[in-house]
Amino acid sequence: MMSTIEVNPVAAHNQATKICQASDKLAISNIVTFSRGTTISGNECAKSTFQKLKQNTYLAQQLLNRDVESIQSVMTAFTRTDEHIKKLLDESLLGSSFKGGAVNGFK
Repeated sequence: MMSTIEVNPVAAHNQATKICQASDKLAISNIVTFSRGTTISGNECAKSTFQKLKQNTYLAQQLLNRDVESIQSVMTAFTRTDEHIKKLLDESLLGSSFKGGAVNGFK
């Protein structure tokens, strides 16, 4: 019994879209700004914390983008392989239909 691999380009596209949306939401850390003239001691701590958050969200965005590229790459490879196998099967079935002078099993 042969197993089948179901490739659903629509589902893959939807997942990639969701990953992109998550990446976009991470960009919120880029809108935080701090006053340069303040003397509040907590401001430096907050700057440091948000700088780390910004770095971490940037890294997360890069990883999410990598995942989207991987999904797209796999879908391209699956589609190409699927088309190649279909072509080989079509050629094989067409070729076997004409063996021995029979066409579609009729003599």
